Amino acid sequence: MKVSIIDLCGEYCVRKEQGRKLSLILESTMKMKETIILDWFGIRLLTTDFMEGAFSKLLKTYKRQTILSRIKLELIKAHIEERFKFNIDFFARYHNDKDFKTIIDLYFNPDESACTIKDLEVLPIEEEESIEEAEAEKSLYSLERMDVQPDDRPATCGGNIPS
Repeated sequence: MKVSIIDLCGEYCVRKEQGRKLSLILESTMKMKETIILDWFGIRLLTTDFMEGAFSKLLKTYKRQTILSRIKLELIKAHIEERFKFNIDFFARYHNDKDFKTIIDLYFNPDESACTIKDLEVLPIEEEESIEEAEAEKSLYSLERMDVQPDDRPATCGGNIPS
């Protein structure tokens, strides 16, 4: 089976809802123990939210290696492939490393636990920044910078956004 990501989600893969569309296809493919080819041609942006929607549920059920052995990436730009691998590794670790999961959950959902972001000591607070300002940043749910590359330029990690 071959799936065109751009036909399924558009050229900017940024929302969990978009990832869930792919997740439904991936789940049925995994159940049938088939290989799926993901065609990334034309994809310009891939975010953690999209990857969470697409792969987090799968990584709860299947081992990372099993998933990667059944998925073939085709026509993927270097910066998209880098983000893909980073996020797969992140979500696999999240679902398999209890200590890592605890830290991530506390960081992104401090209201749901007895611990607060101050207890984690993961965010350095600059001298001129108040604790309230530092804690306000905890709601950001991005694990990496977002780089957008026009199709006619080679992918880089420079963070250039086309005008």
